[in-house]
Amino acid sequence: MKIARFWEKSEVRVASPSGQNYIGSAWGWSSSNKEEALDKARQAANRVAQWIQNKDQVDFEYGLDYPDRPPREEIVREIENDAGETIAIITRNATGALVLSTPSLAFIDVDIPPQSASSALGRSLKRLFRQPVEEPEERVQRAITQAAMRHSQYSFRVYRTAAGFRCILLNATLTPGSAVSSALLDEFGADQLYKKLCLTQECYRARLTPKHWRCEAERPPNRFPWPNAGEEERFRHWQRDYEARSASYAVCRLVEQIGSRRATVELQKLIDLHDEMSGVKSALPLA
Repeated sequence: MKIARFWEKSEVRVASPSGQNYIGSAWGWSSSNKEEALDKARQAANRVAQWIQNKDQVDFEYGLDYPDRPPREEIVREIENDAGETIAIITRNATGALVLSTPSLAFIDVDIPPQSASSALGRSLKRLFRQPVEEPEERVQRAITQAAMRHSQYSFRVYRTAAGFRCILLNATLTPGSAVSSALLDEFGADQLYKKLCLTQECYRARLTPKHWRCEAERPPNRFPWPNAGEEERFRHWQRDYEARSASYAVCRLVEQIGSRRATVELQKLIDLHDEMSGVKSALPLA
């Protein structure tokens, strides 16, 4: 799992082919020290400068947070096993929500497809003529159950989220991005960008707190890392308001467990943490 404990920014002044002057900037990261992060930032800024100078010959993707590098997020907490090894981290993402990242516990989020006008009309007509109607939520849940049943060597917990379902593999650790892991995510219907992130970041991710717009909070005023204490205080002021609002919502609710196999002690520790922080046992509305 890539853990970015240090972030540094570098800037390069450069002229485009048309003669316009620009400042190319990029962030670099390191799990161990600031010097390595700064070196990566300088290398990335130089690639930005090269892209500006000759756009049609440089394959430039460093402007994206995902999935080429660890997300630029504040580390809130590190979770260790009994041997003192980091098995998961909790970070605060660009929208202010807390996210659990781990290479051990496989999360599979499956969205319910948006309802088109034609499909809604078709279901209405079926109801009119008293024909069986399967709602999109029911169809997705049925597909998840069928996928889980095809893998009887595994057990899964299935949760309802605001936009769909979240599945947790209980009794096995699959290397993020491996062929086995990717095939399982495909079979359950996980998002392709999430699959790529699992591969490049060497971890699975699960949001633990609500998206800010779902709990009627403003968007964050800035993002980590902050250039000065004043900017951090602006963010912390927003954070206090967000935390107060998000306390009235849960992220997911347990629907069912498929399979009787139990989680290992280490995986159960992460499952309990996930369930506690995402409000699984509450009766709060989902966000």
